[in-house]
Amino acid sequence: MEEIILKTNNLCKYFYRSTGTISRHQVTIKAVDDVDITVEAGQIFAVIGESGCGKSTLGYTLTRIYTPTKGRIWFDAEDISYLQKSELKRIRRKMPMVFQDAGASLNPKHTVGDILSLPLKIHYSLSRTEIKERVKQLLEIVNLPQEMMTRYPGYLSGGEKQRVGIARALALNPRVIILDEPTSALDVSVQAKILRLLIDLRDRLRLTYILITHNLSLTKNMADRVMVMYLGKVIEAAETSAIFENPIHPYTKALLSAIPVVQEKERKLLPKEVILDGEIPSPANLPETCYFLSRCQEKKSLCKKAPCPELKEVEKDHFVRCHL
Repeated sequence: MEEIILKTNNLCKYFYRSTGTISRHQVTIKAVDDVDITVEAGQIFAVIGESGCGKSTLGYTLTRIYTPTKGRIWFDAEDISYLQKSELKRIRRKMPMVFQDAGASLNPKHTVGDILSLPLKIHYSLSRTEIKERVKQLLEIVNLPQEMMTRYPGYLSGGEKQRVGIARALALNPRVIILDEPTSALDVSVQAKILRLLIDLRDRLRLTYILITHNLSLTKNMADRVMVMYLGKVIEAAETSAIFENPIHPYTKALLSAIPVVQEKERKLLPKEVILDGEIPSPANLPETCYFLSRCQEKKSLCKKAPCPELKEVEKDHFVRCHL
C-alpha cells in the first residue's frame, strides 16, 4: 500500500451572509460539502469542475488558509483540521500553494530576490550569504537566470511570474504543492513549458500535487486520479483512465464531451456530445433532491422524488453520486 500523505473526512467549508433589507436572515453557502479525499505520496490528484464548484475553496481549506466548518484533514498522519495560527507555520512550510493569478500573488514592490528570500527568513535562521545562494538555486531549478533576482514582477512575462511562484513554493522543501489553475492565464506554448517543468520537479524532488483545474486535456495527460466536483459536492472520483474511458455520472459525461479535438478520430474517444440546459441551482438555496437534477438529461422519476444521493462505489475504486 502506498503512503497516504493527505486525507480528509466529511470536510466542509461554509460561508454565511445576511440577506433582505427589512427582515434580514442568514443564508448558508456550502462551498465545500462533505468531501472525502485520499492522496498518496507522489501522486498527481486532480480536482475538476466548472467555475464556482468549490475547487479553489477546497484548496484553500486543505492548506488551512480557510478553517474548516466541520470535518477533518490529516497531513502526514497529523490532524491539522483546527490547528492554531502559531502551529500552522510548520504545516504550510510543507504544503504551499501556487496561485492561479501569478502576478497578483507577487508583491509588485519587491524584487524576485526579496520574494524568494522572504519564506527563508521566516522559517529558517540563515545568513545573508546562505539565503542568496538558496535563491540562486531556486531560480536555477525553475530555469530562470540569476539576473532575475533584481527584477520586479511588473517586468516579468506571465510564464516568468508563474516560475517565480513555483520557485517560492519550492523554497522550503515541501512535500505537497496545491496548484490552483497553474496554466490558465498563460499562452498555449508557455503552458506546455510550465507543465514539463512541473512534471520534472515532481519526479526529481518526489513531490505530490493537488491539481485544481478546469482544463480536461491537462488533467488527462497529467493526473493519476481525478475527482469531479459540482456545487461543493464530489459527484465522481476514480483513476484518470477510468474517468476518461468510462465516465458514469451525467455531469462528467457532459464535461468530457466538451473537450476540444483536432482530428475526428479523437472525437470517437469522447462521450456523445451533451449540451447542458436548465439553470444551475443557487448555492444559497440548494435543492433537497440531486443538485444536478435541473440540468440532467438522464433523469428519471426517482430522481425527482429521492433526496440527494450518497457517494457510492460502483466499481473498484470508482465512486459516483447518482441514483442511476
